[in-house]
Amino acid sequence: MISRIANFVSDLESLGFLLTLLFGIGLLGYLGVSWLFHLANSGQYLVAFLVAGLLFASVAMALLRIPLAQISVLGCAIVCGTAFLLGYGNVLLP
Repeated sequence: MISRIANFVSDLESLGFLLTLLFGIGLLGYLGVSWLFHLANSGQYLVAFLVAGLLFASVAMALLRIPLAQISVLGCAIVCGTAFLLGYGNVLLP
């Protein structure tokens, strides 16, 4: 019985981690695309290309379960989520 409870809690923990990771990727994607459009409209194509490459690389590494990338994506989710919930979303957006 204890083993089944432990397995259930472990499954819930991994599901929570996956949902948080997907939330972080979604927020990072939203912010990244907003900045990419802003940079492209400003004529800063090289900076936009570098930002897109960095964004794609960090999301790809997080999906490949590289620990440092996962920590950075989860940190982005925490910082961005807190900023949006407190009403400071204009600080993060262009």
